[in-house]
Amino acid sequence: MRATWAHRSGAALTERLSVDVLRPESLLVIAHPRSPLSMRPSVRWTELAGERWILPAPTSLVRQAVDSAFICHGHRPPQPAIESMSPATNVSLVAQGLGLAALPGTAMIPAERRGIVQRLALQPAIPLPPVTLVYHALSGSSDKIE
Repeated sequence: MRATWAHRSGAALTERLSVDVLRPESLLVIAHPRSPLSMRPSVRWTELAGERWILPAPTSLVRQAVDSAFICHGHRPPQPAIESMSPATNVSLVAQGLGLAALPGTAMIPAERRGIVQRLALQPAIPLPPVTLVYHALSGSSDKIE
C-alpha cells in the first residue's frame, strides 16, 4: 500500500513523503529456552505479570505497547528489572536467563534460530505499526528503494 503524506507549515507545502507499507509487525515475548514458561503450550497474561522483565525506556514504542497490552488484559504493567534500549542487548540478557523481553518478531528470529531464546506461546500477539519505507515523493522510485 502506498500513501503520500504532506507536512504543511502554514499554507505552504514544505515536504512531501511517500510511505510504502512493507509488512505487518508484532511484538513477541521471549524467554530463556529452559524457562518453565518456554515449556508451556500456552502462557497467560497473569503468569507474565509476576516475571522479571527486560524492557526499554517508558517513552519507547515497545514499552508503550507492552504496558498497553498488560492494561488491556487487566494487569498492572511490569516494572523492569533491567532497562535497556538495545534489542541485541535484550536478547543477550534473556539468553543469560535474566528475565523476559518483548521484541519485534524480526529482531528476535536469528536468536531463536540459534536456540538461545524461545518465543512464548502468548496469544494474541502484541500489535505494532507495520514496517514502512518512507521517502521523498518527488524522488520517485529508485533502484536502492526497489
